[in-house]
Amino acid sequence: MSWLNDKRLVSLNFLGECSDLLVAAGTAIAAAALAERLDVLELALRQARNTLIEMISEFKSIHPES
Repeated sequence: MSWLNDKRLVSLNFLGECSDLLVAAGTAIAAAALAERLDVLELALRQARNTLIEMISEFKSIHPES
């Protein structure tokens, strides 16, 4: 297996983990909105934002050319 394939597998694995985190964040946001809990909704949105920023930063470290 070449290093290019390894890098691709790492990227795909990372994107899979990111999608799991985004699904969890979306579920928390939807549940808080449904329950009309603005405090929890604000916290869930803030956490989703921070998670997304961390994921982008991590992806850029995996792919510096991006």
